[in-house]
Amino acid sequence: MITTNSSALGAALALALAGTAAAAPGDSLRVPIGDVTTAAGAHALHARVERAAARLCEPSYALGDLSGWSYCLASVRETALRQLTPAQRQDYAAALRPPVALASR
Repeated sequence: MITTNSSALGAALALALAGTAAAAPGDSLRVPIGDVTTAAGAHALHARVERAAARLCEPSYALGDLSGWSYCLASVRETALRQLTPAQRQDYAAALRPPVALASR
């Protein structure tokens, strides 16, 4: 089961990978969420999720099935984002967007 501790900045995502050839049942990693309201915090979470996805997927797909590798990475990313609260997802997405410069009159 995938769970998350939703306390403010100390929260962590628990990522689990099920159904891959090499992953044993219960393979999981905990990924600290951090402050996703800032660009630096959102990028840091993105990098941590990417590293966790690579660690979870690598035993099954690193040397062979590239479509399986891509699917595995996407699945782990999706699992991570589903564990964020709606407010955290909104903050994360907003923080990753590049700033928009408005033309002045």
